[in-house]
Amino acid sequence: LVHDCGTTRGIGYFLEPLVCLAIFGKKPLHITLKGVTNDPIDPCVDTFRTVTLPLLRLAGIDEGIQLTIAKRGAPPLGGGEVHVVVPVVKQLKP
Repeated sequence: LVHDCGTTRGIGYFLEPLVCLAIFGKKPLHITLKGVTNDPIDPCVDTFRTVTLPLLRLAGIDEGIQLTIAKRGAPPLGGGEVHVVVPVVKQLKP
C-alpha cells in the first residue's frame, strides 16, 4: 500500500492515527507514506520513532512493528518516504 500525504501536512500527522487503528486490524499493515518527514507544525517521523514506538513497546506491541525512513522530505517540495509495518495485536499489556 502506498499513500501520498501531500506537502501541506507532515507524514507524522497521518502516521499516528494510522498506527493506532492498524494494531487492532485483521491483517498486518505494510504501507509506504510519501511526503514531508520534517515539518514545524506536525510531529516529525523522528519523534514518532524515538518517542511513540518505545511507548508502544511498553504496551506490548514490540514484535513486528517497524519504521524505516527511506528518504527525507521538507516543505515545500516534500519527497520523503517512510515504510511502516504494523502487526496485529491480540491483547495489550495491562
